[in-house]
Amino acid sequence: MNQAEQKATSNLRPANHSNPINIPEKFRGFAGDPMSELEVVFLFGLLYHHLDFPFVVTAINDAFPDCEGVDPITGKTVNIEFEYLSRHYLSHGHPLSGCDYIVCWEDNWPESPIPVISLKIMIEAKNLKDKLFLDIPRPGSIRERLEQIKEKNPIAYNAVRHFMDVSLPKVQKIFPDLSIDEHQTRHYGVKYRGKGGLVGFYPNGRLICSSVDYKVKKHGEEIRRAAQKMRKIVKDEIGFLRKPEDGDKVAKALENLLVAMSKKDK
Repeated sequence: MNQAEQKATSNLRPANHSNPINIPEKFRGFAGDPMSELEVVFLFGLLYHHLDFPFVVTAINDAFPDCEGVDPITGKTVNIEFEYLSRHYLSHGHPLSGCDYIVCWEDNWPESPIPVISLKIMIEAKNLKDKLFLDIPRPGSIRERLEQIKEKNPIAYNAVRHFMDVSLPKVQKIFPDLSIDEHQTRHYGVKYRGKGGLVGFYPNGRLICSSVDYKVKKHGEEIRRAAQKMRKIVKDEIGFLRKPEDGDKVAKALENLLVAMSKKDK
């Protein structure tokens, strides 16, 4: 690089630039916490060469489908829709025909009739983490607050991580529409079919479920009893996640509530 190029490059950064999140100097890719469809589009381009099907992009649109392309081997047209969460495909009112793939960050639509490519899963499966993607919580986010708890209160941190990584996934295997909302400003929310917080928890392990009775009491006595039992466990018996068993107990109560709710749906 000659002097002119060095000068031009140096102008791209503030004179007193800093690297508060410790990104390796030679890293090139996405360093952050994807939370939007636009970020999915960027990641798609970044990970394009790691896709498992031949595909040449021919157009990016501002209407359905978001991406058009062609299979260079067969000549078949390929249409892709980008979503942050796969289930947003439904909430955005897109048709079930005319789309070959949904490319998303997280797949929360296991019964989708359209093939789903979760970039989050793909990064893990192809060992691309720390190569093209750095998972860094956004400043001020609850994920950042949880990581800050790690050193200050490792007991709470480990209990919360167990609840998120072990206890809740067991329930999700039975009820795939269960999800963790990480976009709230103060606490995580556990939702079913994208609606209503059934239980919430703070990065420090504090549990809440003040809205459970209100959200489900109109659906029948069995659901009301299951909701009251979960509320009792969350607020009176546990209160704060401090042991792995605490998360397991809350998850079991949540599972019983969802079983009651699913009976009502039939």
